[in-house]
Amino acid sequence: MVNYSRVVDVNYPEMFSLVPLVITQGPYRGRHVLMLEPEKGVSFLDFPPEIRNMIFSYLLEEDAPIQMSTARRTNEARRAVRSDWNARNGRNKGLKWNTTTRAWDNKPPSALALLRANKQIHSETAPMVYANEFEFQNFSNLQVFLESLGSMRRFLRNIRIGSRGF
Repeated sequence: MVNYSRVVDVNYPEMFSLVPLVITQGPYRGRHVLMLEPEKGVSFLDFPPEIRNMIFSYLLEEDAPIQMSTARRTNEARRAVRSDWNARNGRNKGLKWNTTTRAWDNKPPSALALLRANKQIHSETAPMVYANEFEFQNFSNLQVFLESLGSMRRFLRNIRIGSRGF
């Protein structure tokens, strides 16, 4: 018996495996075909929690206290923000402020966006975010921050007001 082989290059935008099949009905009955079977990709949540926590820690834990302030857009309530959110120095150096959108052009996304990915990631990352040390210049800024947190307050560990920590 002679065996034949042929190399076929298949380009497909997703991961797949080839499944050999024999058609059992219709005009192509008895023909052998290869079916592309989509493979489940690896999800971030498939990684062990220890690995995810290492990544979250790298992205969310700060070495120095997070300087907090408040800001208010026209016709909006005052809200807590990082003190450097609107600074042309520091984190936004070299970026251009867009007066129409009232945001920095081409600014990379914040790591805090992770908290909005899904409920599981939110529950895993929130304790890390709020375990950072937050520094406020006065009690009124702290009050705005605390009012915005809701149930996340339970994760706060370090608050500093002025040069004194609590």
